[in-house]
Amino acid sequence: MPAAQGGEGCEIFMTKRHVYAIERKHDVVEVWASRTGNCCQAVRVHWRIAGSDDGGGTAVEGLHYKKSSGELFFPAGSTVCAHPACVPLIDSEFWEPVREFAVVLDKVVLGEDHAHIGKLSCTVVTIVDADL
Repeated sequence: MPAAQGGEGCEIFMTKRHVYAIERKHDVVEVWASRTGNCCQAVRVHWRIAGSDDGGGTAVEGLHYKKSSGELFFPAGSTVCAHPACVPLIDSEFWEPVREFAVVLDKVVLGEDHAHIGKLSCTVVTIVDADL
């Protein structure tokens, strides 16, 4: 684990598995990350989607969710990111089976000398179609 000035670093991880029922055309799923350890420094971590095209699940980019990626920011002293990773979901007019994709913490882009991504580096989002 990388050491920080003045103590040990922090570990960043995804918070939980998400099950999301699509009920309207413009749903967005919010995914949060947390950190433990020495949280005295600000940290920014990049995230991305892993879908059917790269072994991350059965959901297809452009068909079940919109292409998304970004950065999560942890202010100094905070154990939870300031804003969630937001992934717009796409609803079809017809019922579809359950689909999944993963939100993956890719790399630390600010505070890399202080923070590292832990074992829980991704979370699975399960999309349940509400059309009956």
